[in-house]
Amino acid sequence: MTQAQHIIVVDDEQPAREMVGDYLRMHGFSVSLCDGGASLRKTIAQQVPDLIVLDLNMPEEDGLSIIRDLKRRTSVPIIMLTATASAIDRVVGLELGADDYLAKPCELRELLARVRSVLRRSSAVQPAIDLRIMRIRRKIEPDPARPSVIRTVRGGGYLFSPTGEAPALD
Repeated sequence: MTQAQHIIVVDDEQPAREMVGDYLRMHGFSVSLCDGGASLRKTIAQQVPDLIVLDLNMPEEDGLSIIRDLKRRTSVPIIMLTATASAIDRVVGLELGADDYLAKPCELRELLARVRSVLRRSSAVQPAIDLRIMRIRRKIEPDPARPSVIRTVRGGGYLFSPTGEAPALD
Protein backbone atom coordinates (compact mmCIF):
# COMPACT_ATOMS: atom_id res chain seq x y z
CA MET A 1 0.00 0.00 0.00
CA THR A 2 1.37 3.42 -0.93
CA GLN A 3 1.66 6.24 1.56
CA ALA A 4 -0.75 9.15 1.15
CA GLN A 5 0.75 12.24 -0.45
CA HIS A 6 1.38 14.96 2.13
CA ILE A 7 -0.04 18.46 1.58
CA ILE A 8 0.46 21.49 3.81
CA VAL A 9 -2.34 24.07 3.80
CA VAL A 10 -1.19 27.53 4.92
CA ASP A 11 -3.87 30.11 5.69
CA ASP A 12 -4.22 32.54 8.60
CA GLU A 13 -8.02 32.08 8.56
CA GLN A 14 -8.78 28.95 10.58
CA PRO A 15 -12.18 28.14 8.98
CA ALA A 16 -10.73 28.34 5.44
CA ARG A 17 -7.65 26.32 6.45
CA GLU A 18 -9.75 23.59 8.07
CA MET A 19 -12.27 23.43 5.21
CA VAL A 20 -9.53 22.91 2.60
CA GLY A 21 -7.70 20.45 4.87
CA ASP A 22 -10.82 18.38 5.55
CA TYR A 23 -11.70 18.25 1.85
CA LEU A 24 -8.22 17.08 0.88
CA ARG A 25 -8.24 14.46 3.66
CA MET A 26 -11.61 13.18 2.38
CA HIS A 27 -9.87 12.54 -0.93
CA GLY A 28 -7.03 10.51 0.51
CA PHE A 29 -4.30 13.06 1.22
CA SER A 30 -2.31 13.43 4.41
CA VAL A 31 -2.72 17.08 5.44
CA SER A 32 -0.93 19.42 7.84
CA LEU A 33 -2.45 22.81 8.67
CA CYS A 34 -0.32 25.92 9.26
CA ASP A 35 -1.38 29.46 10.17
CA GLY A 36 1.63 31.24 8.65
CA GLY A 37 5.25 31.16 7.56
CA ALA A 38 6.74 30.26 10.95
CA SER A 39 4.53 27.21 11.47
CA LEU A 40 5.06 26.21 7.81
CA ARG A 41 8.85 26.21 8.24
CA LYS A 42 8.54 24.20 11.47
CA THR A 43 6.33 21.62 9.73
CA ILE A 44 8.65 21.36 6.70
CA ALA A 45 11.62 20.80 9.03
CA GLN A 46 9.85 17.68 10.31
CA GLN A 47 8.63 16.39 6.93
CA VAL A 48 8.97 17.87 3.44
CA PRO A 49 5.52 17.80 1.83
CA ASP A 50 4.55 16.78 -1.68
CA LEU A 51 2.70 20.09 -2.20
CA ILE A 52 1.81 23.34 -0.40
CA VAL A 53 -1.48 25.22 -0.75
CA LEU A 54 -0.61 28.78 0.28
CA ASP A 55 -2.68 31.87 1.01
CA LEU A 56 -0.91 35.06 -0.10
CA ASN A 57 -2.51 37.51 2.33
CA MET A 58 -1.33 36.85 5.87
CA PRO A 59 -0.61 39.37 8.62
CA GLU A 60 2.92 38.43 9.74
CA GLU A 61 4.56 37.36 6.47
CA ASP A 62 2.97 37.58 3.06
CA GLY A 63 2.75 34.56 0.78
CA LEU A 64 5.04 36.03 -1.87
CA SER A 65 7.97 36.24 0.56
CA ILE A 66 7.20 32.70 1.72
CA ILE A 67 7.28 31.47 -1.91
CA ARG A 68 10.59 33.28 -2.50
CA ASP A 69 12.13 31.68 0.60
CA LEU A 70 10.77 28.19 -0.09
CA LYS A 71 11.93 28.10 -3.69
CA ARG A 72 15.47 29.03 -2.63
CA ARG A 73 15.56 25.99 -0.35
CA THR A 74 13.25 23.38 -1.88
CA SER A 75 11.49 22.31 -5.04
CA VAL A 76 8.11 21.62 -3.39
CA PRO A 77 5.24 22.60 -5.71
CA ILE A 78 3.05 25.46 -4.50
CA ILE A 79 -0.53 26.38 -5.34
CA MET A 80 -1.45 29.96 -4.41
CA LEU A 81 -4.97 30.16 -2.98
CA THR A 82 -5.96 33.72 -2.18
CA ALA A 83 -8.66 36.34 -2.19
CA THR A 84 -6.24 38.69 -3.93
CA ALA A 85 -7.36 38.70 -7.53
CA SER A 86 -4.66 41.17 -8.56
CA ALA A 87 -2.95 40.21 -11.81
CA ILE A 88 0.31 41.59 -10.42
CA ASP A 89 0.21 39.24 -7.40
CA ARG A 90 -0.60 36.27 -9.66
CA VAL A 91 2.24 37.08 -12.07
CA VAL A 92 4.77 37.75 -9.31
CA GLY A 93 3.78 34.56 -7.48
CA LEU A 94 4.12 32.47 -10.62
CA GLU A 95 7.45 34.11 -11.50
CA LEU A 96 8.75 33.42 -7.98
CA GLY A 97 8.04 29.73 -8.53
CA ALA A 98 4.42 29.00 -7.64
CA ASP A 99 3.01 26.24 -9.82
CA ASP A 100 -0.62 27.33 -9.98
CA TYR A 101 -3.05 29.98 -8.75
CA LEU A 102 -6.65 29.81 -7.60
CA ALA A 103 -8.77 32.73 -6.36
CA LYS A 104 -10.89 32.53 -3.18
CA PRO A 105 -13.59 31.65 -2.75
CA CYS A 106 -12.94 28.60 -4.88
CA GLU A 107 -14.82 25.50 -5.81
CA LEU A 108 -13.17 22.75 -3.76
CA ARG A 109 -13.51 20.30 -6.66
CA GLU A 110 -11.45 22.67 -8.81
CA LEU A 111 -8.81 22.95 -6.09
CA LEU A 112 -8.66 19.15 -5.87
CA ALA A 113 -8.27 18.90 -9.66
CA ARG A 114 -5.44 21.48 -9.60
CA VAL A 115 -3.73 19.69 -6.68
CA ARG A 116 -3.82 16.40 -8.58
CA SER A 117 -2.59 18.09 -11.78
CA VAL A 118 0.37 19.81 -10.08
CA LEU A 119 1.29 16.58 -8.26
CA ARG A 120 1.22 14.64 -11.55
CA ARG A 121 3.52 17.19 -13.20
CA SER A 122 5.96 17.32 -10.29
CA SER A 123 6.13 13.58 -9.66
CA ALA A 124 6.64 12.81 -13.34
CA VAL A 125 10.07 14.46 -13.25
CA GLN A 126 11.52 13.58 -9.85
CA PRO A 127 11.40 9.68 -9.85
CA ALA A 128 12.98 9.65 -13.49
CA ILE A 129 15.99 11.44 -11.67
CA ASP A 130 15.99 9.69 -8.17
CA LEU A 131 15.92 6.25 -9.78
CA ARG A 132 18.88 7.06 -12.03
CA ILE A 133 20.89 8.47 -9.12
CA MET A 134 20.13 5.34 -7.10
CA ARG A 135 21.39 3.12 -9.94
CA ILE A 136 24.55 5.20 -10.40
CA ARG A 137 25.21 5.08 -6.65
CA ARG A 138 25.00 1.26 -6.70
CA LYS A 139 27.76 1.23 -9.30
CA ILE A 140 30.17 3.88 -7.97
CA GLU A 141 29.62 4.35 -4.24
CA PRO A 142 31.78 2.35 -1.81
CA ASP A 143 28.64 2.07 0.38
CA PRO A 144 25.46 3.01 -1.56
CA ALA A 145 23.49 3.23 1.69
CA ARG A 146 25.86 6.00 2.86
CA PRO A 147 26.65 7.96 -0.30
CA SER A 148 29.81 10.05 -0.31
CA VAL A 149 30.46 10.50 -4.03
CA ILE A 150 26.95 11.64 -5.03
CA ARG A 151 25.46 13.53 -2.11
CA THR A 152 21.88 14.63 -1.76
CA VAL A 153 21.49 18.37 -1.17
CA ARG A 154 18.15 18.77 0.57
CA GLY A 155 15.86 20.92 -1.55
CA GLY A 156 18.60 21.46 -4.11
CA GLY A 157 19.27 18.17 -5.91
CA TYR A 158 22.55 16.29 -5.99
CA LEU A 159 26.22 17.15 -5.59
CA PHE A 160 29.02 15.15 -7.25
CA SER A 161 32.14 14.86 -5.10
CA PRO A 162 34.58 12.47 -6.84
CA THR A 163 37.00 12.43 -3.90
CA GLY A 164 34.22 11.56 -1.47
CA GLU A 165 35.07 14.58 0.66
CA ALA A 166 32.49 17.20 1.50
CA PRO A 167 33.20 20.29 -0.62
CA ALA A 168 32.83 23.77 0.80
CA LEU A 169 29.44 25.15 -0.22
CA ASP A 170 29.04 28.91 -0.64
